[in-house]
Amino acid sequence: AMGRDGRRRPPVPAWCTAPLFTRAALQVVKAGETDGPAITVGGSACLVLGREPSAVDIPALHPSISRQHLTLGHDAEGDVFVSDLGSAHGTSINGRRIAPNTPTILLEGDTLTCGRSTRRYVMCYYRTMAEQREFDRIYEAKRRKPGPVAPGSGGRGDIGSDVCLSDDDGRR
Repeated sequence: AMGRDGRRRPPVPAWCTAPLFTRAALQVVKAGETDGPAITVGGSACLVLGREPSAVDIPALHPSISRQHLTLGHDAEGDVFVSDLGSAHGTSINGRRIAPNTPTILLEGDTLTCGRSTRRYVMCYYRTMAEQREFDRIYEAKRRKPGPVAPGSGGRGDIGSDVCLSDDDGRR
């Protein structure tokens, strides 16, 4: 696929699908403070984050961030996965660097960092209470399963935080 300026974009992984929880978002945090509005990631199956504004969906302009740094993709169960696109300075979840080109699940409250940027992206699903009840019904085990979780495997972690819950009207 091509970006707005004709630059080649990474292919959408075959496992990516329409989001189950369409209001999933990354809350941007810089120096311990919220930095602008949350970035909606629930609007499409796969998004690209990087330094090249015309070739990505989510621009991140720090010099240590690659032009096309990572993808965020949804699987059929509603999970969001991040894949580093082989960036020079890497991608970390909760301070642990992830392997390049390997989809890694983002759980409620996980913190994503790119390169040497101090900007952090906190994963929030912003579910309505009805969506949360359905989520709890489907996924009774709230503990993170050991080892990697593959897209579509139904592997969930502990999402007990109510930081990102909404009321039934869809408001936070």
